[in-house]
Amino acid sequence: VEVKLSSTVQSSDVRGMAGFLKDFGSAAPYGVVLYSGTEAVPVGRGIVALPLTAFLEGVPGDGA
Repeated sequence: VEVKLSSTVQSSDVRGMAGFLKDFGSAAPYGVVLYSGTEAVPVGRGIVALPLTAFLEGVPGDGA
């Protein structure tokens, strides 16, 4: 998992993650980039960018 402040994510932004997945793909078959955008977007082989807000909505909270 990687977090970006940007509202867009491009394949050039995930070069480090792509290299990690290439080297450790059997242990980490995919990567997730959380970003401030609004849509889930594939940004590389096995890498998807997810809006941080959507990710946090799926986290159980205290009901407040």
